[in-house]
Amino acid sequence: MMKDVLFYRFPGEQEHRLIGKFKEIDYEVDFPEGFVISSFDKKNMYVFEEKSILTTQNLSFHSSLRLPITISKEEYLAQANSFIAAIKTDKIDKAILSRVKESKIKPSEIVDYFERLCKKYPNTFVYVASSDKFGTWMGATPEILLKVNNQSATTMSLAGTKKDVKQEWGSKEFEEQRIVTDSLFNSIEKFAISNIEKNGPYTYNAGPIYHLRTDFKFEIKYQNILPFIKAIHPTPAVGGLPFDKAIELINHTEKHDRKFYSGFIGLISKESSNLFVNLRCCQLIGSSAFLYLGGGFTKDSDPFLEWEETENKSLTLNSIFM
Repeated sequence: MMKDVLFYRFPGEQEHRLIGKFKEIDYEVDFPEGFVISSFDKKNMYVFEEKSILTTQNLSFHSSLRLPITISKEEYLAQANSFIAAIKTDKIDKAILSRVKESKIKPSEIVDYFERLCKKYPNTFVYVASSDKFGTWMGATPEILLKVNNQSATTMSLAGTKKDVKQEWGSKEFEEQRIVTDSLFNSIEKFAISNIEKNGPYTYNAGPIYHLRTDFKFEIKYQNILPFIKAIHPTPAVGGLPFDKAIELINHTEKHDRKFYSGFIGLISKESSNLFVNLRCCQLIGSSAFLYLGGGFTKDSDPFLEWEETENKSLTLNSIFM
């Protein structure tokens, strides 16, 4: 029986290469402890168990039998126009539209891809997770969902994108960032969290692109960690606001299942946690990588620019496949 495989590396830390088994859990019932990976809709969460250190490079990776739905540029632009029209009609502040892009890979080089990601993106969380339950996923994400050490916690809002550092930020990007930041701050306050510090927004380099980023530092008690995660995820940066309207629009428009894209991933325990939003990720099936790419839409969005944004985001992974 093939073992499940987990490679991961937190920013500034050592790599971990493990074999074991992913077990599906219900985090409405159980407090998950260990390495977890959750779907966007939080209906599927897995925790890694039976861990042992990998001692050989002769690995077999699991594959999914179902291919994600991809769409053409023309189909995306049509979706984007109807998406913007609905945002205006339904008075939605922000909603995220995503798509799937197929790229060719060499299945024999998955370990090499992981190593290239670690080397190229030292400030991101990098992983490969492979299981008979969900196939093989890989990513390099810059966005912290929640980091806790004892009671000291940090999180961030990451919204607004550009490719050229010399390009000026526009009002659309600043508005995107404000919406996400305000929502996150409100969630933090609702938990009566103390000693809140805010820093930003500032320009943050995430590989081939740049984002606007605002950081929060605060204190949180361990019994509030899981309720806080449930309250802030999906964040407005991957869902939208108002939340219910944005999610309804996403479900109505997107033809693919997001699965783990924009879910959360990382380590969690009652003493410390290090969780990231699963962005810049892909599903590996045979000789193809299916990249999940999203962009934040407001009433002022330009469909062509949003397409270009998703293309730019694809470079994070596509650059290591070449």
